[in-house]
Amino acid sequence: MKRTRTRRGTAVLLGLAMLAGLLGFAPTANAEVGPTGPVTFTVTGGTININNGAVALCLEDGKMWDEVSGSCVTDPDWVDPGTPPSTLAGTIDADGNVTVPAENVVFPPLTLMDPLEIDVTIGSTQPVTGVIDPLNSTASMDLTLTIGLYIVPFLTACQLELPMALSGSYNQATGVVDVTDSTFAMPGATCPTNPAIAPLLNGQLGLPAGSGNNLVNLVFEVDPIIEAIIPVGPPVVNDTAATIGLGGSATRTITQLANPAQTCSLVGPAGGATMAESVVLNGFQVTYVHDDAAGPGTDTVDYQCTNDEGSDSGTLTVTISGLECTAGQPGQPAGGCSLLQFVEFEILGDVLSMSQEEANITLETITLNGAPQVTTGSMNTVTVVNRRGDGQAWDLTGQVTDFKVDGLGDDCPSTNPGSWRYQCIPGDNLGWYPSATVAHQQVPGDVAAVSQGSDIDPADIAAGDVVGSGLGSSAQSLCSAAETTSGGSFACGAGLALVVPASAAAGTYQATLTLTLS
Repeated sequence: MKRTRTRRGTAVLLGLAMLAGLLGFAPTANAEVGPTGPVTFTVTGGTININNGAVALCLEDGKMWDEVSGSCVTDPDWVDPGTPPSTLAGTIDADGNVTVPAENVVFPPLTLMDPLEIDVTIGSTQPVTGVIDPLNSTASMDLTLTIGLYIVPFLTACQLELPMALSGSYNQATGVVDVTDSTFAMPGATCPTNPAIAPLLNGQLGLPAGSGNNLVNLVFEVDPIIEAIIPVGPPVVNDTAATIGLGGSATRTITQLANPAQTCSLVGPAGGATMAESVVLNGFQVTYVHDDAAGPGTDTVDYQCTNDEGSDSGTLTVTISGLECTAGQPGQPAGGCSLLQFVEFEILGDVLSMSQEEANITLETITLNGAPQVTTGSMNTVTVVNRRGDGQAWDLTGQVTDFKVDGLGDDCPSTNPGSWRYQCIPGDNLGWYPSATVAHQQVPGDVAAVSQGSDIDPADIAAGDVVGSGLGSSAQSLCSAAETTSGGSFACGAGLALVVPASAAAGTYQATLTLTLS
């Protein structure tokens, strides 16, 4: 069982993920928020997942990532290092606007010892702004971080610039924010004074990692707890209306929160309705059920809400459509009339699944000629069918093992030249050209859309630009669909191109391409 502890060599990613989650919130509704003034944010948990699990970390002390369960579990070997928690100090105003000065984006310095000694600083060169919305229980933000990496053995300073956008929930009862970003791209590091170090550093950290391959979830506490402050005043009650058929029903919201809290009730039996089978007021909603024996017509329900500051009242007007009408009289031009029929149906969701035409892929046979060569072929088409009906996004990724004669022997990852041998070709030597199409007929109103993954070109592989970031090192996106446009059937495939070293042994090479839908 492979597990990853919280404070390992990928702590750079951990630190920047924690910082991102601390700084943003969603628009506030009409209510003000408070208390205003100084506010502090403290990280308490969350996860970071880069390259679809190539790097996976738990942000809660004492937890570690378990690849088998895909979740955080207790780390039996964890020892509290005694470092202070990561916090930010800023201010919040009555509209929920949060401001954190750049100098207050401060994290304890990190030092990585494996595989290289790297001193890490995390900060921002500009103030960070956001908004918190306690009333709607939402949170979102935009932030650009500056990550400094000083590689001690090479006396080299490197840097990452990382833009992120997180959104999620805020619980004003507990002061806990839970935000997620699944769209950000992790760029590669730059080392202006020693550019040759950048490929080594990026290979060790699994960078760059494109959009759609990464996910950060942050959980943190806000001190003091920020709450919605509803101005003191009487309730505000809405007039509302509904049109239904005989025996139909309608539910409407009649008011919003008030300060002090209001009590709502029907005015008279059934709110004065004369054509209803029942009228029920539950909280801030009234539900009207028509008595079909009463026939068509118009009915009304009166209600009121009261608190210590006053009261307000409103009316629900219900129009009940009948089953017949008279369009004209004998000897007179038809004046016309209309009947209404209310069409209703239910859509049930099902599962997200995928299937493939077959499992075997054969690349072209090549004959050694004393120089590197490229053999090509095509992966089998994979059909993704999303029947869930909930608007969730999905992503189909691929990762390949090293190519070995008869599938035997030790691995030979591109990042470890000491492991290279003539009967093994690194998985990173496999390039691909993804393709993706909507496979179902798109009728009017269909919003389904799919995006193909990024190409990995053999020329880049041969130049050494894909070492540590190719299909052999981490899962790469073959195709994906964004939220709300993800339903239906989709066909995904790719042309394949394997760069074969001139020193390769003769024989039949085998590798496994694993496709994962999530």
